[in-house]
Amino acid sequence: MIDIKINEYFNQMTIREMLLSFYIAKSKVYLLTHYVFLNKEPAKMDDHLALDDVLSIDFSALNSNEIEPIDGEINIIYEDQDVLIVNKQVNILVHTDGVTVDTLTNRIASQFKDYPYPILPVHRLDYETSGLLVFAKHPLAHAFLSYQFENRLVEKTYLAYVEGIVENNKGTIDKPIGKDRHDNKQRVTKDGKPSKTLFEVIRRDSDQTFCKVHIIGGRKHQIRVHLASIGHPVIGDKLYGHLKRSNDGLKLHFKKIRFIHPGTRQAFEIETEKKDQF
Repeated sequence: MIDIKINEYFNQMTIREMLLSFYIAKSKVYLLTHYVFLNKEPAKMDDHLALDDVLSIDFSALNSNEIEPIDGEINIIYEDQDVLIVNKQVNILVHTDGVTVDTLTNRIASQFKDYPYPILPVHRLDYETSGLLVFAKHPLAHAFLSYQFENRLVEKTYLAYVEGIVENNKGTIDKPIGKDRHDNKQRVTKDGKPSKTLFEVIRRDSDQTFCKVHIIGGRKHQIRVHLASIGHPVIGDKLYGHLKRSNDGLKLHFKKIRFIHPGTRQAFEIETEKKDQF
């Protein structure tokens, strides 16, 4: 069971209305019909919720893929009953690629092996990118957070070292991004999807620039493609860069995130510790 204490936001909603507010599919709400309990008593979907009630939900009726637990290091920086946020290290996959089993998702499955449901990521980070990765601890949270990511409602701030000296202190790159039909990567193309990246220079060194980067949306490889398009690829980017310093790895870190919390329905913001070397 997952227990949810009813707060002001959910007060006076029916159970059905409350579940649908997480953007979970109606078909899944139907499957949960006989798996909801209000203050430890069997409940109906049209029952109304009151402040401080406890709604208990058994999500076992919803099929989910098995995850193979793998021992390994994870760095948890925040956790509550709905959300788990980790600071991802470089050179690890979030999901399996069909071959690799040592993934961050599998490591979390090992760390939470007694937890009743799979703890699943709601977004991705590239293999070589470090920083914030958000996981949902139950299907309602997963649906709600996924909705925000898919609809470009999440605010994301990265840190990046880029090649060369960026002249402008601030700038906006507003160029559509789509798949390169001739190579296994993305590119700026008029037929792509709208993408906007804002950057701000933090420091200029002799042959590189340290930037704070804010993206609106989140297309695949958006920051890497956009910065390369203005002649300042991320240092260590073997796919879009100039390979001048590829041995140092990709110098891109997901620093700060802001979203609406699935449980409180309030704005929630978190960032990794101050970090300018990575």
